Amino acid sequence: MESRLHSIAGDISRKYRTRLNEDCLEKRQHPEELRNRIEGEYQRDYSRIMYSSSFRRLQGKMQLLGIKNDQFFRNRLTHSLEVSQIARSVAAELNYEATELFVVEAGALAHDIGNPPFGHAGEKELNKLFKDVGGFEGNAQTLRILTNVEKKKPDFPGLNLSYRTLLSVVKYFNKRDNQDGSPNTKFIYDDDYNLLKNFVDENEIPVRTLDVQIVDLADEIAYAAHDLEDGLRVKAFIIDEILHEYSSLYGESTSYLKLKELVDKAKEKSGFGSKSIDSTEYCKLFRQELSSSIIFTLISDIDLVDVNGDFKKKTGTKNAKELDFATYKELADGLKEITFRCINHNNDVYYYEERGKRVLAYLKDFYINNINFLPPEYRAKNLIERYKIDQPKEKLQDRLICDYISGMMDSYAINTYEQITGKSFNNILDNQEIKNE
Repeated sequence: MESRLHSIAGDISRKYRTRLNEDCLEKRQHPEELRNRIEGEYQRDYSRIMYSSSFRRLQGKMQLLGIKNDQFFRNRLTHSLEVSQIARSVAAELNYEATELFVVEAGALAHDIGNPPFGHAGEKELNKLFKDVGGFEGNAQTLRILTNVEKKKPDFPGLNLSYRTLLSVVKYFNKRDNQDGSPNTKFIYDDDYNLLKNFVDENEIPVRTLDVQIVDLADEIAYAAHDLEDGLRVKAFIIDEILHEYSSLYGESTSYLKLKELVDKAKEKSGFGSKSIDSTEYCKLFRQELSSSIIFTLISDIDLVDVNGDFKKKTGTKNAKELDFATYKELADGLKEITFRCINHNNDVYYYEERGKRVLAYLKDFYINNINFLPPEYRAKNLIERYKIDQPKEKLQDRLICDYISGMMDSYAINTYEQITGKSFNNILDNQEIKNE
């Protein structure tokens, strides 16, 4: 049977992909000497992201904060690889050419590299600490890493990716502050906004491109399936608890009934009740079967869906329709919400996050007063001289400190704090109570 995605591929190609294949989208921010290689522009982008230090550091950032580092569970790096595979599958259903597949794979690899240490709590803390220099937001930092922080050539900052690949990570095309002064919770930094705004206006490219829509949905699918799988594996919950929580939130909805159907089929396919399979093997097979069936169900549910006003305001999109889940959006959103709550909402996590926030605040103050402890590439004086940057030194230095701290793995931030202070991370907040909010 033909999938829903495959059936709309022709319509999508005419309305959306034609513009994405224009030559202007292969252009880069800075001119480069072409190398005599078979690989195309987008494969070069994919390689640059995959070999970047920011991508490698994702291995030290856990996908689920409540899961301990001393066991092998998904981290941000393995999550990004899985998002890349799902994005490729979706794009293939839409008849992407082989060269184009590298765009969505590259966007998927890069989509989380702006994530700071200590998860969402770290993101909020950094946004508060650096509010005077544009704040901090994980998606915005991803784009800044690609355009400024990572280095590929000595004469300009950034990885110098094609504009199409840059746009494949832009989920939110808004500045931090609207014209009326009201703030956006999701945004990109002003410099990157202006860079891309000039490009898309000049070339009449609609933002929230088809590429980023694919990456965004692949991320949602991976969250829904794989976080559930890891939570079951660590015994943070059993599947009946998830079904109970889901029913409590959404009642006997279409998505709840679908989830229950997938659970029942996964049990059957995994040999439930079979005397030839022990319980350990059964549980493993069940987790894998359920995860795979959720992924297949959600990919099969993707369609062109009308975009409402709230979504347009949140993302900055001008598209009337975008790719989304047609029937089972509640399934993806519900699984993500419930598994996150079940795994992360406990006192150990609250204390860990609060300690992490104190570490970030301490490191900011330390580096502001001890610039020479920063690596040379994070010192404003060096960058102003090297790239002839026309920006106040103090403001640039604060932003570079934010870049440095936000790029740390949790363990590196903790070790740095302990080395500087001589105090244990675990002793922060001793005899203090944290209010669970």
